[in-house]
Amino acid sequence: MGAIVNMALFVNGKVPVNLNYTLSEQSMALALKKANIQQVITSEKFLTKLSGKGFDYQALLADKAVMMEELGKAVSKHKKRWHF
Repeated sequence: MGAIVNMALFVNGKVPVNLNYTLSEQSMALALKKANIQQVITSEKFLTKLSGKGFDYQALLADKAVMMEELGKAVSKHKKRWHF
């Protein structure tokens, strides 16, 4: 799924930055700030998995997170069939 998201970003003139989820919260916050990252495309399932391991990335990404589950709902079935 990540490759599809990266390609969609390229096609739309955006620059994808793949973040290393093994970073500490402090390192992740610094990476987001230094790279001036405005949005992070992720999923609820992935964030839940990270939270289960003791990471609170939901708080870190609260204003930046764009959930893939929501993106999928925003695209009509007709458009999905047409483009795939």
